[in-house]
Amino acid sequence: MANPKQYNSQTKHYQTSDQTKDLTTPKAGQKKFSLRKFIIAVLVLILLIGVVPPIVHWVTNFLPITQTKEKTTSSAPAKSQPKRKQKSKSQPKTQSNHPNLKTFQTLHINSKTGTTLTTLEKLWGTPKYKHHYGSEQSASWNKVQKGGSNASVDLQFKNNHAVSKSISDLKVTRKHLISKTDIKNLKKGTSKQKIVQQLGPPNDYTEYGNNHRQEWTYNSGLNGAGSASCTLYFSKGLFDKAYIYDME
Repeated sequence: MANPKQYNSQTKHYQTSDQTKDLTTPKAGQKKFSLRKFIIAVLVLILLIGVVPPIVHWVTNFLPITQTKEKTTSSAPAKSQPKRKQKSKSQPKTQSNHPNLKTFQTLHINSKTGTTLTTLEKLWGTPKYKHHYGSEQSASWNKVQKGGSNASVDLQFKNNHAVSKSISDLKVTRKHLISKTDIKNLKKGTSKQKIVQQLGPPNDYTEYGNNHRQEWTYNSGLNGAGSASCTLYFSKGLFDKAYIYDME
């Protein structure tokens, strides 16, 4: 008996039952659908999605950095030895504008060509005391270098030119006490340099007049009472006479 024909809606033809079986039953050599393999494939895909992006990120970011470092290391020039700093020539120390013995000794005394008050004010600043009386003036500066608490530089001016100068209360260290005998043994005409060798420098200096008469006063390191003092007088740079007070 012939197989009844059935209408196939897909092919729009009538087919026998054998032909219908051929459509539903896989032919030899065709693989059946496997749910297990499908699940495994999905899991593998998920793993790839989770693992591959970090790897790509690492490759694209880390490797260029390491390569750049290698290039930088290989291309960087060798470090040069640090240059030795050249010792700058020491600049001369700025002298203090306070009065001092060295500057005092350079001041010129003369009624016509002596050092002017204006010059000293530029050198030492405004004096502590300044007085005017007619054509004459007087000025006094304190804070003398290497001086005691009462140290000062005093000048007399006439027509703005210095005619006398004095510096007082300088600190002096003596090798030995000066006695009355030491002063009496000084010979007239002895030079100032020789006297400094014998007695040391004085505590006070005074110079006045166009003939540059000078006075040196010693009031420290003396053999005698606390009020002991000695004044030496010079004319034209040579010892003339001495005045002694309370010395032994």
